[in-house]
Amino acid sequence: MPLAGKSLDLLWLAERGHAVVGIELSPLAVREFFEEHPGASGVDLRCGDLFELTPTTLGPIDAIFDRASLVALPPAMRADYAAHLTHLSPPGTQTLLVTMEYDQRQMRGPPHAVMPDEVHALFGAHHDITELDELTALEDFPRMSARGVTHLAERIYRLRRR
Repeated sequence: MPLAGKSLDLLWLAERGHAVVGIELSPLAVREFFEEHPGASGVDLRCGDLFELTPTTLGPIDAIFDRASLVALPPAMRADYAAHLTHLSPPGTQTLLVTMEYDQRQMRGPPHAVMPDEVHALFGAHHDITELDELTALEDFPRMSARGVTHLAERIYRLRRR
């Protein structure tokens, strides 16, 4: 899980039998995660720069879960991020990608809006892209509503590395 922070998704996946690797830049977030969840077995949360991670240091992976990484990055960093995820993932790797869509004139990110055409531009050359769902999500993000956002959608994709 890239840019994992203290995500409870790490625990949720591990509790279901998955070996989970997360990478987080903030030493504070990594320390707090393990302080808050001292018995977190099956979670390998590493402190470091995602862009310094290599397939060798990462080890074999079957899947990637990006719930809040791509939307956290400013537009200028997204192409490098997508290229690096592609580099880390062998053919057949599936990625569950969750993006947010809203009118950025109402609120500047992060989280940033990432529209479907950008997902295809970033990942389409090396991935088969399937849109799984689109959910109205404003009620789940009251801080965004308080900042002036009037409509928010989460779009969920499955990317399969060719």
